[in-house]
Amino acid sequence: MKDLPEVIRRSFFARIRLSWDTTDQYLKELIGLADSAPDLIKNRSQLDEAYNLFRSTEQALKDENYDQFRELFEMFGTAQKTPTAPKIPGYNAAREELYKKGLEKITEVLYNSDLLFKDMRELSPYADTLAELTILTMRNFQNLKIENACMDFTDMEQYAWEILNRNDGEVAELFRARLKEVMVDEFQDTSYLQNEIIRTVAKPGTIFRVGDVKQSIYRFRGAKPALMRGLAEEPEMCRITLDHNYRSSSKIIEFSNILFDRLMNIDGGEDTYGKEDVVTPGSGSQTKPDD
Repeated sequence: MKDLPEVIRRSFFARIRLSWDTTDQYLKELIGLADSAPDLIKNRSQLDEAYNLFRSTEQALKDENYDQFRELFEMFGTAQKTPTAPKIPGYNAAREELYKKGLEKITEVLYNSDLLFKDMRELSPYADTLAELTILTMRNFQNLKIENACMDFTDMEQYAWEILNRNDGEVAELFRARLKEVMVDEFQDTSYLQNEIIRTVAKPGTIFRVGDVKQSIYRFRGAKPALMRGLAEEPEMCRITLDHNYRSSSKIIEFSNILFDRLMNIDGGEDTYGKEDVVTPGSGSQTKPDD
């Protein structure tokens, strides 16, 4: 495993780590639910034993010792037991998710080392050819654009970024000196690169962003709604929630809240719909922003 290229090795273990973290969260949730109603659960010690056995696999994962991790995890999968507790709200649902979404996701990729590397060797020529074809296509496409003095949407922001940062950010400094405030609308459809361009041309504390993660429609070209959610949670940011809708009736608002609560709070989703997102009817001018 250590002889693999670093980028492949780290990607491989990152995939396992992602499922490991999910399992860890479910186990912690079970323990928290059990602690909230100790009189309603039997064999409470089984939870601690299962969690301690599971945590013993973490060091092998950090060390990128695949065989040791696989051995320890198989021991955990065989020996661990988590008690049922049907009278504790949410406990059994979390327990079912633990096995379906947590443990199964790890188990399905823990192949025997010999089989794993046999597959890697057999697939390597095809993967190399696909990578070479991809690189060649990108280069040819780029050359065609240069020959015809054309650029696509991605080029616009990439070239802008390069120009702004050339000569130690000389051009970016010119913009920062001229701009008193930078205002961004529809921020939920902003990509990481676009956000960095905005930060580059704006003085600290002069960016005003407006957006709604529920209205994102441009993920196919790199929009990251989670970027907005992450920035809103940063302590140095000032967050203003527009929680009143001045354009729709209460029935439409109520329906929308119920719909988004069910659509966005699902396993595997990239965002959530929490209490801070709930819209309430408002009154007043039609010109005020709606959520």
